[in-house]
Amino acid sequence: MSEYIGAQGILEKKKKFIMPCLGHFYFSPPQFVRGQMQYLFDDAGKKYLDMYAGVSVINCGHCNPYITEKIIAQIQNLQHVCNIISRKIS
Repeated sequence: MSEYIGAQGILEKKKKFIMPCLGHFYFSPPQFVRGQMQYLFDDAGKKYLDMYAGVSVINCGHCNPYITEKIIAQIQNLQHVCNIISRKIS
């Protein structure tokens, strides 16, 4: 199991890395540790309906099993290709 940074650690990171004008949105943040389709789960196991998800989550859900399976299959074959043009070696 991973060690989590907790609400205070989240607040410190948000103050450091997010614009100061957004700080008031994060007075007591849950620490999400798992996602499953339209739900998120915090470090205490509480289940949340994610009504503010980003574009891909709205369409696909968190950790959609079909998509996760396809991602795993892809990275088992080819994980990364450099965008620098290479010459063919023959």
